[in-house]
Formats: sequence, C-alpha cells, structure tokens
Amino acid sequence: MDTTEIKMPRDEFNKMVGERIKQKRIEAGYTRLPLFAEEKLGIKPDTYRRYEMGTVALSLELAWRIADVLEMTLDELVGRTFASKLVISDDLDPIERHILERFRGLEAEDKIDVYNKVEYFIVNLEEGGQTKNE
Repeated sequence: MDTTEIKMPRDEFNKMVGERIKQKRIEAGYTRLPLFAEEKLGIKPDTYRRYEMGTVALSLELAWRIADVLEMTLDELVGRTFASKLVISDDLDPIERHILERFRGLEAEDKIDVYNKVEYFIVNLEEGGQTKNE
C-alpha cells in the first residue's frame, strides 16, 4: 500500500475535516448541533462547534465516536480514498485515467512534488491567474 503523504497545512486540514463532519452530521439527519453534541457525543456544543469550524483538531477518540454515531468508518467520515480506487473508476475520461496511471508510477517523493505543483496550478487558474509560462 502506498503511504504517500500530501503536504497540507494543519489548519487547512482541520477546516476540511470540520466541513466534512458537519456535512455528514446533517446528511444523517442531525440538523441541530447542540442536541448532537450533547446527547450523542456528551460534549458541549461550543466545543463541538470548534471542531466543525476547523479551529480545533479532532482527537482520534472523538473522531471515532462521531463516526460510530453516524454509522460510518473514519475514512468515510473524513472523505479519505485511495488512488487505486480512482484509477479503476469507470467515470474517468481517457486523459484523467492516463494522468493517474502515470502518477501511480512515480516515487513517493515525486508524487508529493507533482501534487503540490498541480495544486498550485489549479488554484492559480481558479483565481483567474495566467495558465501559460511566459
């Protein structure tokens, strides 16, 4: 199994996880945060709100409890997937499939470098930046 780490600032990661647990909580029908926090997790709503906002990192123990209450795995809770699942996915167009297959053949260190460059390029495009080297 590939254990490549992708560099992401901790606060950005916490925010991503917080948004994901909020989404999953609401999808599971727990629309009232205070009731969910107090009755299902046994914690104060203000404390739980900080987790959903991403201002505080979830402990593994609390993430596990949340996943149990929402009846899902930790991976499902935080949206974690493996690249091997993406490569065999039927919904990829030929270009996406080619890029993912080439990416899988890289060494772990090179994967991180490629990921960071692609992420920078995509963010630049989304912000209306230049797309070509000049």
